[in-house]
Amino acid sequence: MLNKFIYAIASLLILVSNDAFCQGKLVEVHPQNPSGAALSTGLNHLFLGDKVNVLISENFKNFGSPAYSVFYLQQYDYDLNLIQEEPIRDFNYTDTIFSQDKVIGGSLTNNSGFFIYVEGINDSAEKSYFEVRDSSSTIVFAKIDAKLLDVPLFSKSRNYLHDFALIKNNRLIQVSKTGVENASFDLDSLESELLNNYFSQADSVKLQNRLAAKPSSNKNYYSLLAYKNGLDTYYNCSFDYNFQLLDSIRGQALNDYRIENYQDEIVLMSDSTVIDSSSSTFQTFYQFRDFDFNVKFSFQTSGRVIYSYFGPTNSEQWIFDFNGALNLVNGENFIKPLDTTLGYRVRYYDSTGTQELDHLFYEDGIPISTSGLSTYSTFGRSALGEFIVPIRAWRSNSLLLYSSYLLKIDAQGSSPLSIHVLEESKVVDVYPNPSKNWLKINTHKSGERFKIKIFDLQGQLVFQQDGVSEQQMNISELPYGTYYIQIKGDKDNWLNTYWFIKN
Repeated sequence: MLNKFIYAIASLLILVSNDAFCQGKLVEVHPQNPSGAALSTGLNHLFLGDKVNVLISENFKNFGSPAYSVFYLQQYDYDLNLIQEEPIRDFNYTDTIFSQDKVIGGSLTNNSGFFIYVEGINDSAEKSYFEVRDSSSTIVFAKIDAKLLDVPLFSKSRNYLHDFALIKNNRLIQVSKTGVENASFDLDSLESELLNNYFSQADSVKLQNRLAAKPSSNKNYYSLLAYKNGLDTYYNCSFDYNFQLLDSIRGQALNDYRIENYQDEIVLMSDSTVIDSSSSTFQTFYQFRDFDFNVKFSFQTSGRVIYSYFGPTNSEQWIFDFNGALNLVNGENFIKPLDTTLGYRVRYYDSTGTQELDHLFYEDGIPISTSGLSTYSTFGRSALGEFIVPIRAWRSNSLLLYSSYLLKIDAQGSSPLSIHVLEESKVVDVYPNPSKNWLKINTHKSGERFKIKIFDLQGQLVFQQDGVSEQQMNISELPYGTYYIQIKGDKDNWLNTYWFIKN
C-alpha cells in the first residue's frame, strides 16, 4: 500500500513532455540590434492591450561616470512574436537616461492605452517627458517638462482611470487621457490657501502625490505634507475638481491603509502579515474597504519565509493590474529538478478577490546559467485567458548583469518554466522503500549510468552521487525522515523524481 502511495506521488512529480506546454512560451527581450557594450537588457514595464507592449532598456556603465540606459518600445502579438520596435529618443535633450528609476509607466482603464513618464533627462530634475499612447501604441499626446504627480508610491504600475495630474511652470494641471486640460491652478497660491484656511497650525504645506481620482464623484485624493518645527506630518486629502478641500485624515490614523483607484471606485486597501519563523511560512491578509470603511471583500495568501540579514521576512509583492485586479508575487524556497533554488509563485486575483492563477516557476527553462530570478512590474491577463509575466534572470551575483524575458502562461496555468521540460521520462525502480541503510536504483538497462540527488522536505541537498543501475548506495548516514530523490540519465535526456522514506 505504501509503495503504491509513493508511486502515485512520484507519478505526479515525473517531468512531462513539451506537448504539455504547447501554449506557454518564453522569449528573451532585447533590441533588434543590441549593443555589444550593454551590460544588461531591462524589461522596465509591460502594457497589455490589442498587443503586448513593453518598454525595454539597454543598460550601460562607464567606470568613473554614472550608469545610463537607452530605451526602446517593443510590440509583440499574444504568441510573443515581435511585431515592431521603436527607439524612445524624442526627449529633445539626450538619447540616454541616467537612472532607470526615473522612468515609469502605467496602464489606462480596460487596457485602452498606457503612458510613459521620464524624469531627470540628461541628469536634470527639471527636464521631463510624458506621453500617452493608445492600445496599438500610437501616441495620443505628449508633454515636455511636465512633472507627473500621479507617481505610484508603492509599485510601478497603477490603474489610471480618467485623467492625469501634472505640474508645469509651477501650475497644477489636470489633463484628460486624450490631452485636454480640464483645470489649471497656480501651485503657490493653492498651497498658500491650504495653509491659511485649513492647516494654519503648520509652518508650510506641500502637495506630494495624487493618490486616486474619481471624476464621477467630483473627487481627487492627494497626499499632503505639513511642516511644523522641523517635523513632517502626512495627510490624505480629498478635493473636488475645483480644488476645494473636502476632507483630510492624518496618515498615521489610517495605520497601513492605502488609497487606490479600483475599477471605477476609490478604495482603502490594507494588508497585514503574520510570519511563523518556526515553520518558515507566512500568511498575508488583504482587506478592501470603501471610504465609509465598509469592507468590500477580503482574502488571504500564504507562502514561504525568505531569510535575509534582517531575519525572516515575507517576500510577497503586490501590484494592481489594469482592471483593478491584484497581482501577487512570492519568492519561495522550492526544489527544482537538479538542485535547490529560489522559485517564484505568481498569483492573480480578479476584482472580487477570486484567485484565477497560482503558478510556480523555476529558472530551468531559461537558456542561460542564472544565479536567480525575479519578476517585477505588472503582469496581466489577455482576452484569451493567458498571462504575460516579465522576468529578470541574473547572470551572476552582480546586480549589473542580467537578461530579461517574457513568460506566457497559458489559460490552463502551464508554462515552459513551470517544471523542467525534457524529451522523455523513464520508468525507474527505487527500492527498498522504506530503506534503512542501502538504496538500489534499477533503470531496466544494464550498466546504465545516472546521477542522483536527495533533498529533504525543506529543499536542502543532503546527498548526491553518480550511480550505475542496480548498484547499492549507502544512505545510512541520513537522518530518519521523508526525502525527494531525483535521478538523471548520464547520457540520455531523462529525469525522474520520487519520494522515499529513510527509517
